[in-house]
Amino acid sequence: MSELILYYSVGGATRRYAEARAKENGAELLEIKEKTKRNGFTAWIPGVFQAMRQAKSAIEPLGADLNLSAYDKIILAGPIWVGNVAPAVNSAATLLPKSAKVELVLVSGSGTGYGEKLAAAVRANGGEVTEVVNIKSGNPKDK
Repeated sequence: MSELILYYSVGGATRRYAEARAKENGAELLEIKEKTKRNGFTAWIPGVFQAMRQAKSAIEPLGADLNLSAYDKIILAGPIWVGNVAPAVNSAATLLPKSAKVELVLVSGSGTGYGEKLAAAVRANGGEVTEVVNIKSGNPKDK
């Protein structure tokens, strides 16, 4: 089974999780990059307000030769900012191919109860959400 882990990280917790999972499962790893790089300050202001509105941000192209339809499973991983998915993850969700099998991995301080809005967006685009995993940051291997 071919897997792609498509992830976005500012603070590093999602990156650590994605790298460990890719190594463990032999999955390909691809980072979502915003066109305007965020730091701790810009992640919170205006990033949190954008996340609260379920806004999208401008992201770099994922790769000219990347065929997302070629993967049996796509793991879309990203941080939760004040109870909402980071804007770059919202943007990446719109790029997933119709009929993609998608696992959502959401990293937050609490590690519980997020993903319904992102799952709805993936389904609205024609994708199938196979699982929603909430990870508590600080221990990226916890599921």
